[in-house]
Amino acid sequence: MFSGSHVHPAEQLALLRAKIEYCSNMYSFKNKDQETERYRKHKSQTFIELTGLAKNSPMIMNESIRGDFVDMLHKNIVLPIPDYNEDMEEEIYKVKLETRNIHVTYCILGTAI
Repeated sequence: MFSGSHVHPAEQLALLRAKIEYCSNMYSFKNKDQETERYRKHKSQTFIELTGLAKNSPMIMNESIRGDFVDMLHKNIVLPIPDYNEDMEEEIYKVKLETRNIHVTYCILGTAI
């Protein structure tokens, strides 16, 4: 992400913060339009990029970033359980987990924290 890149060291923390904020956005899997699909794929790539940074750089543990990073991980790991109503009969069992993000998050937590 940053090693060998053309990002000035003074700008690296701001870039990291922007990437964490970007990965904090949630995109519905029910929405199948091309733009949303493109954002989801880009988010997954950025999430994987953050995995590499967590493994290889102490920057992710910077005190000003750490809380935002953990919040972003929480948003991507923990799925909210929807409020039940009769129109959602069996709907809770139809939730499809995005296992790729769970695996990446596990890798980050296993190496960085």
